[in-house]
Amino acid sequence: YIYIYIYVYSIPLGLNYPLSVMSKYKDKLDGKELDLGMCSLSTISVRDIALLPRATSLNLSYNRLTQLPSNFCSSLTHLTRLDLSNNSLTELPDDFGSLVNLKHLDLLGNQLTLLPLTFGELAKLKWLDVKDNPLNPVLHSVAGDCLNDAECRKCASLLVSYMKQFRADFERLEEAREIRRAEREAARLEVRRQKEKAKKLLEKEKRRREHETNRILEASA
Repeated sequence: YIYIYIYVYSIPLGLNYPLSVMSKYKDKLDGKELDLGMCSLSTISVRDIALLPRATSLNLSYNRLTQLPSNFCSSLTHLTRLDLSNNSLTELPDDFGSLVNLKHLDLLGNQLTLLPLTFGELAKLKWLDVKDNPLNPVLHSVAGDCLNDAECRKCASLLVSYMKQFRADFERLEEAREIRRAEREAARLEVRRQKEKAKKLLEKEKRRREHETNRILEASA
């Protein structure tokens, strides 16, 4: 009986209760919105957020986040609304474009200078605020001022389009660089091959001359 008791006791969390019950954030869930704003968070548990799949809106504003966990984007692809405003984020994950269902994104008041190459994959993004970030001048020019709802909608369209084209141009440039590297390597190998060939010819000529000299010496002896 002891064995059976231990076995049954060790399993029910995974089998007999909804996964959402296990999330430490469940008391922050209101309908489809998970509100973790103003919680003084410096880190977040992506696992606990992912255990609340009906939460398609995530508010992480006014915290102390300097970066997002590496599994943030791949685990939360169901999000349609994400508020990261007023943190201290210096960069976004490289796979940020995995948030393919994102429609509303607030990045106001962070420390972002660049956006990841995958940002152009956010095809559904309709609203974006990036003001009060030390953005690269080019990105800032594309984004505009984001002073009202209309400008934030325009910002989303323009930045997604720009980053999509930028990535395409970047990949073409990288491909061209790779071709040039391959060509230089091929040329280097060809030069090496020619040098080795010339060296062999010189050695062959040296042996021929030595043989000829020996033959003459033997004939004169």
